[in-house]
This record gives sequence, structure tokens and C-alpha cells, in this order.
Amino acid sequence: MTDDHSLIEKILDGDRQAFRWLVMRYERLVGHIVGRVIREDDEREEVCQDVFMKVYDKLDTFRMESKLSTWIATIAYRMSLNHIEKSNHQTVSLSQVRDLPGEEKSLTPMEHADLKKTLEEMIMRLPLQYRMVITLFHLKEHSHDEVCQITGMTLGTVKSNLYRGRKMLKEMLEKNKALSSYE
Repeated sequence: MTDDHSLIEKILDGDRQAFRWLVMRYERLVGHIVGRVIREDDEREEVCQDVFMKVYDKLDTFRMESKLSTWIATIAYRMSLNHIEKSNHQTVSLSQVRDLPGEEKSLTPMEHADLKKTLEEMIMRLPLQYRMVITLFHLKEHSHDEVCQITGMTLGTVKSNLYRGRKMLKEMLEKNKALSSYE
């Protein structure tokens, strides 16, 4: 079941297994997006479940004008922000970080784990708007247009936030490198 259109049709026809497959296919994406915004594990899990309930309830409104993953990511992002607004919690959490494009691949496993942990910590220190666009664009490999659809930001804002977020990450990495050379 790789074709989104046929998957949607099966779900709308009442095929519960097709919906289970949709959840399995997109649970990592939803978890990643929600995890960038919500700190507490139990709240994160609850919001992820709510996202899939909303996807199920609103699936008949999906018009195939974007990728299904983009539509689902948009729901996850907006529901996460709504949850934060309602509960007035601070944002931060990161379950996993994949390699950033262009990272050197000749690292030892220990160096790779250290770099991954350092990047994870630094990404989490970024303001939410930078953290989100970096996650969606670099880690989840969405296009600029898809990031715009998901976040509701204009293309200029997405590009600006990517630039500023990368710049902040670079500064943090350079500072971290300078600090570690004194140890």
C-alpha cells in the first residue's frame, strides 16, 4: 500500500487495517514533529493520538493538493502549537536526530554518537520557529513549499528562519569546539 490515494479510499470505505497501516507509516513523522514542540512524554503521546484521530475524522476533506505526509505534518504541527497555547507549557523535546546533510561520514561510532548528542542539544536550544524549520527541511527532508504548508509561514519567513537557525547552530558548534579545545 504505497499509493496514498488508494490508501485513503480504503480507509474511507471502512477498512480499519488500511488506517492502521497509515498510522504505522506516519507515526514517526508525527512523533518527530510533536516531539519538537511538547516536552512531557505523556502529553506528547496524547497529542500524537489526537493527531491521528483528527486525521481519521478529516480524511474525507483531504483533496490530494499536497502530499499526504505534508497534510498530516501540518495537522501535527498545529495541534502541538494549540496544545502548548492551551496548557501554557514551555517547548522542547527531541526523540532522535538523523545526520544533517553534509556531515562527515568517516567518524568513529563514538564520535558519531557524541556529534549526534551535541547537535540534538544545540537544536533544542534554538527558538521554536528555527528548530521546527530545520527539523522539517533538513531532518525530514520536506521542500521549502511543504514547510510553508505545514507551518503556515511564508516562503520568505521559512528561508529566513532556516538561514538564522543554521547561523545560530554554526555559532553554537564553533563555541562548543572552542570550549572543548580548552579541556
